[in-house]
Amino acid sequence: MLRGIAILGILPVNAAFFAYPAMVAEQPGYPGGAGGEFAWGAMRLLAEYKFITLFAFLFGVGMAIVYGRAQEKLSGYGSVMVRRLFALWLFGVLHATLLWYGDIVAYYAPLGLMTFWAVSFRPKVLAGVGSVLIALPVVVVGLLALGGVIDPDGAMRLLGDFLDVAERDGVGGAAATGTFAEFSAGLDRVDPDFEAAVYAEGSWGRIALVRIVVWVSGAVYALPYFGPRLIGLFLLGMACVRSGWLMRPESPGTQRIFRGLVFGALPIGLAIEATSLALTLGPNTVAYASGAEALHLVGSILMSAGYLGVVGLLVTRAPDARWMAPFEAAGRTTFSVYIGQSLIMSTLFYSYGFGLFDSVGRPALMGIVAAVWVGQLALATWWLRQFRTGPIEWLWRSLTYLRWQPFRRMPE
Repeated sequence: MLRGIAILGILPVNAAFFAYPAMVAEQPGYPGGAGGEFAWGAMRLLAEYKFITLFAFLFGVGMAIVYGRAQEKLSGYGSVMVRRLFALWLFGVLHATLLWYGDIVAYYAPLGLMTFWAVSFRPKVLAGVGSVLIALPVVVVGLLALGGVIDPDGAMRLLGDFLDVAERDGVGGAAATGTFAEFSAGLDRVDPDFEAAVYAEGSWGRIALVRIVVWVSGAVYALPYFGPRLIGLFLLGMACVRSGWLMRPESPGTQRIFRGLVFGALPIGLAIEATSLALTLGPNTVAYASGAEALHLVGSILMSAGYLGVVGLLVTRAPDARWMAPFEAAGRTTFSVYIGQSLIMSTLFYSYGFGLFDSVGRPALMGIVAAVWVGQLALATWWLRQFRTGPIEWLWRSLTYLRWQPFRRMPE
């Protein structure tokens, strides 16, 4: 169930990157209109960084569960994980190049290859190393914020050198006629009109070229920044399984942990995130922006832990509640749900579908997200009445174990 909630919770954040140019998708005032800033603020406060954090944590949980099953069967954990992660990487590359540049699983695969072997370490070691890695981006951004207070000009120069975004002439104009070479050479300074024209009016091939460049260029910045955090979350997920408490949700000890997360981590994280949001809406300086990001990184961890606690208490106190079944179905078809979101959103917003790119306000976008949620929950529930698992999960497992896995449900 938690995995289903996590994959659905990622969509409100990703939706802006389907609907708007990448360069402005995170700006609170874009695209304007009534309720736009409120919708952006609610998304940032309640969803941004929270569900991707849960998803990364659960990725580590999954690796530890595979390890446990391999130990029980005395089978080769290493070979299984290498095939599993290679297949995941292949799916991620296809997703990023054919559907949407915001794919995350192609990052998870190589990071997982760097991490999976550590699952045999003691839980305290996994938790300690994981916590240090999660703290690294916070420390880096926190130091940048401090530098912005002490030496604003120097901090701005440092940030500009790192990102290579000093002011230059933009690609600009009615960019539907701009060349791909111009775009790839100047991605970081491209006029958002270029993206809007390509996605709303360009051919599938042209969209694919732009999508590939955005994905590859984004990885150059995303992996060094988010990589340590993701690996740290993988390790924490492993630690929680290896220590046993997460696998015994009904035990009194685990229930105490869940209550602590709900009544401790969640409100503290919410307060930190609210402060971060206020700083984000403040002056556009390195100190404010970096301070907001540092708090965002911390607050999102605490809120994600709080969400985990909420789900844990709900599941253990009302395990047979009917409303949980669709979320459990989404959790059992997570990969298919994720790819399905990209199919739906790219069809809605790109030129080869309905061409709504850059023409929908944020409140309406959140309405689309809600409709997609309802549709996917219903479809996942229906699908699992007919089949054992989702279509992409079935193919993934078949590639992992090098044999076709059972797919259809047998009549009862």
